[in-house]
Amino acid sequence: MTILLIILYFGIFSFLLTKWKWVKNSEIKNNILITLLAIKVFAGFALVYLYGHLYDSSQSDIYIYYNDAIYLKHLFLNHRDTFWNIIFNRNINLEIAPEVAKNLNYWYSPKVDILIHEKKIIILLNFLFSFISFSQIYIHSLFMAFIGFIGQIAIFRFVKKESDINPLIILSLSFLLPTFLLWSSSILKEPLIILTVGFLLFFVGKWTRKWKLKYIIGTIIFFFLGLLIKPYVVLSLVFPILLFIFFKYKPYLTFKKQSLTVVSSITIFLLLVWALSFSNFNVLKKLSDKQDAFYKTITLAEQTQKVGSKLKIEILEPTIGSVLLNTPKAFSNVLFKPSVFDFKNLLYLPDIFQNILLLLIGISILWKYKIPEHHEFPFLWFSILFVFILYTTIGLVTPVLGAIVRYKIPALPFVYFVLLSFLRIKPLNTKLASIFFHNN
Repeated sequence: MTILLIILYFGIFSFLLTKWKWVKNSEIKNNILITLLAIKVFAGFALVYLYGHLYDSSQSDIYIYYNDAIYLKHLFLNHRDTFWNIIFNRNINLEIAPEVAKNLNYWYSPKVDILIHEKKIIILLNFLFSFISFSQIYIHSLFMAFIGFIGQIAIFRFVKKESDINPLIILSLSFLLPTFLLWSSSILKEPLIILTVGFLLFFVGKWTRKWKLKYIIGTIIFFFLGLLIKPYVVLSLVFPILLFIFFKYKPYLTFKKQSLTVVSSITIFLLLVWALSFSNFNVLKKLSDKQDAFYKTITLAEQTQKVGSKLKIEILEPTIGSVLLNTPKAFSNVLFKPSVFDFKNLLYLPDIFQNILLLLIGISILWKYKIPEHHEFPFLWFSILFVFILYTTIGLVTPVLGAIVRYKIPALPFVYFVLLSFLRIKPLNTKLASIFFHNN
């Protein structure tokens, strides 16, 4: 049954990709798209298998999200009143309350972000999937892989339009970068945040070239969707996007003036954060509290199991000085770890490979350095700032290497895009381009 469903839904998604005009505008050939989708689906299946057979599935986000969704379906079919009470956060029957508490592990998590608990979105989405998946976990993984895949197409289109990087390299980094591929391919928050980031950038890029109301609406929709799923990722995008828009509308600014604008903007931002630290909206206190919450979670976990990927970071005080003092180490931890010396299990290998690749690209720049074209600077500034803000935020508050590996996924390809903007690479061969792209 599972295999037949996989074939059916993969066929449906492949057909959709070949007929969807928005996808066709990416200029990626159909056979390449379907191959890339197959690789992504397989990566998601591998992740499900690893956590189901080689690790403790009860500790895996994938299985917890899935089991919560399946239990919601059970309540919907057998205890409809209880189901709606849970959805609308009303009191439930005391007789069934212990069963609900036992089976909904993530639904009642105490952490709430913005308007709705972020984990509830994943659970509800997979609850809907369960009616057409016949409650097969691999089908859920396939659906989530497709969601992430669409986001990757949006990222590819944005980067291809805004930079002069070889399109084949952009394609490879957008779809085949190991951890970016792996963690955005199954029942996790990552596929949804990749979808959100991809379309947010796609619409921003569109309306900086041609103002249309639908592009503005699209930007707003995906901005707020991102706030529901992973607020810190979308908030890390705000400053880079604003500068990207400003530089796109001021193409005559020299690199020196752009640099002064960036430095001035960062200074104003830090002063604003410092001023807000005396109000109820204390960002520094939130960062400090987030780090403290991580340490408390680790302490609880260590009572029953060894936390193998624990990372020593400095205690963060809710002051500008503490943040600035810890920023270099925080950023470097996220950028360069895990290294070959941090190897713990098989899931570390993709990230270790990526860091070796990063080092090789950096060394190559010493021999084949180039200065980016002026029209590339808005994209370059955006990428640098997005990576720096997101990676620093993660590094300041996250003392778990395994969590860092996943949290940095949304900005990961942009690290490589920044370096490749300074690397002289031969233009894409026409014959090779014809294998992968239309109209090249």
